[in-house]
Amino acid sequence: MSTASHLLVNTFRHNIILTLPVLVLLFKFAVRWTTREPLKDVFKSLLTVPLDFVYIAIGILLAGLSRRIPQYASKFSSDREADFYGAVFVFLLFIGACVVTIFDRKVRLCWQKSFAALDLLKDYPQLPLKTTETDEKTSIFGDEYIKTLVWLVFYWIFMILMFMLECVISVFALGGIVKQVT
Repeated sequence: MSTASHLLVNTFRHNIILTLPVLVLLFKFAVRWTTREPLKDVFKSLLTVPLDFVYIAIGILLAGLSRRIPQYASKFSSDREADFYGAVFVFLLFIGACVVTIFDRKVRLCWQKSFAALDLLKDYPQLPLKTTETDEKTSIFGDEYIKTLVWLVFYWIFMILMFMLECVISVFALGGIVKQVT
């Protein structure tokens, strides 16, 4: 094995919590690009990455429970204890996946509503001119325009916060399981 590939493998092993999600993300983009997915759909698939990380954590845990990763069982005093904590971890990962899915539903809803709001703003007619008491015409924003703009900002803030929570949950899930099996 060459020095460069040996260095790459060692980097992967020591930073698996970071490299595994990045590789999954790159793989996902490569598949979507190769199959000529529309760019809009490629970015939509980004929203499912946190749930993918939880599924990866479940897969790694199941490999540990089946004793394919011996380091998992070695952290416990008996096989029975390893199996018990494995069942607890599977249950917690299930709950985490459910929470991430609920948050993802909210993110997708905000995503759709924000694009609808953007379409409304694009279609908004020229700003009305208002005649003041001194017969000067000044441009003002209409009430509907302002409301739509406020909702658009709200949707994006809420969407970003929910997506960040999804990411935190999935990274903790993946990181916690990787620490259990290494």
